[in-house]
Amino acid sequence: MFAWIQFVWGLNLLINMAFTRNWLLFSGLGILLVLVTRFAATDAFLATAALICYIALVGYIWHRTYLSFKQKQDQLYAQSHEDQLTGIKNRRYLFERMQELLARYERSGEKFALVLFDLDNFKECNNRFGHPAGDKLLQEAATLLQKNTRMEEPLTRYGGDEFVLLLPGSDFQKARETAIRLRQKLEHNYFTVKGQQRTLKRGSGVAVCPDDGREIEVVLEVADQNLYRNKRNATG
Repeated sequence: MFAWIQFVWGLNLLINMAFTRNWLLFSGLGILLVLVTRFAATDAFLATAALICYIALVGYIWHRTYLSFKQKQDQLYAQSHEDQLTGIKNRRYLFERMQELLARYERSGEKFALVLFDLDNFKECNNRFGHPAGDKLLQEAATLLQKNTRMEEPLTRYGGDEFVLLLPGSDFQKARETAIRLRQKLEHNYFTVKGQQRTLKRGSGVAVCPDDGREIEVVLEVADQNLYRNKRNATG
């Protein structure tokens, strides 16, 4: 009987060392088990109690280990799909999400649109005020844009000063209206750069799947062509 008590109490101490936040719970279990064994009539009862306690502790350890593993996996996923500078989704997320939307189209026929846009006068600000100021400008612009988009319409940084907004279930007209709305948000907002207030202008190009293509690279290329065509028309 004493050997069983030593075994369970030692196990309890190990668990306490592994999970200090729950030391009260496990100490209580250990004390309860000792009291039970003090008044138990047979070793069989003690053995059954010890086994139950052991199974419960192993289950708890497995559960905590699983939760810790899942939390780390979620953190790694988030880090690998976020742009480190702006905190919004990155190019990798964009391609994976577009692949999902393409698969959805194949199943249900639901279209999706995207808006590719860049900041027209960003390079000027970057060259004049330096890269740290340019980085801060990108961060503020990304924050403003994300505040004016819905969660189901992810904003991603495509590269440099280029962003892509995905619009599931949208057509060309709706995507164009969204692009105009976001452009107005940028142009009516003042950004402070080295003590100077500046506005940002945005060029945009819209593409729709499957109207403009059924491959990721093709849809993005069409949006890029439309972006530069819109810029030429605006200045021509």
